[in-house]
Amino acid sequence: MNVTDFAVDEDGAISATLLGYSGPDVPRCCPDLQRKVEWHWRDGKFRLTALPVPGSV
Repeated sequence: MNVTDFAVDEDGAISATLLGYSGPDVPRCCPDLQRKVEWHWRDGKFRLTALPVPGSV
């Protein structure tokens, strides 16, 4: 996975977009998967929240 769009907002939440590959045949130059994630500080540690995948229900 590669990370892009890394940011920290005014409340301290960290957000990023993760880019990856659906399989070994996908050229390494062109990631074909994308997932937006956020981390929030809770109970003394960062908790990961994966945002809904575009087009999912």
